[in-house]
Amino acid sequence: TGGIGGTGIAAGPITAFGSIFVNGVEYDIDQATLTRNGLPATGQNDYRIGEYVTIKGTVNADGLTGTATEVLFSNEVEGTVTSLSNDGVTIGIMGQMVRVNDSSVFHGFQQLSELMMGNVVEVSGVRDAQNALVAASITLERERYAEGETLELKGIIQQLDPVAKTFQMDGLIVDY
Repeated sequence: TGGIGGTGIAAGPITAFGSIFVNGVEYDIDQATLTRNGLPATGQNDYRIGEYVTIKGTVNADGLTGTATEVLFSNEVEGTVTSLSNDGVTIGIMGQMVRVNDSSVFHGFQQLSELMMGNVVEVSGVRDAQNALVAASITLERERYAEGETLELKGIIQQLDPVAKTFQMDGLIVDY
């Protein structure tokens, strides 16, 4: 939180509902504009525990409650599992290394070892100093990718080749 009078922006994983709890603050979202992946959301049921959200609004003087004017969720990756590891803490999704920790929340499965190559997952989280995505939550969306489905990936463009019309995002080569 920040700004004059406690107005500002907060970001973090959702830890509870009853409104939305983020960073120990319960935000009333009744009058807020809610967005999920760029589309309007209708209420707290459109979000999941563990998803990393940005909240605009105010925090009351008690530091425990506030009022949200906006709640924004945007996944970092929605794609296919492309590599599995035996360490129980990393997985590859469309060439992106995703790491989990004790705070990561799983939806549709209990542990990384249950995921299979080709599963479609949605990952919410933040990138660390090594550009690895640290998952706040991972949701198993579908067992398999269907031809023509839209997948999403965010990252830093590297090795841009405008002649060949290719670039790389971590381990994924994109031909545009």
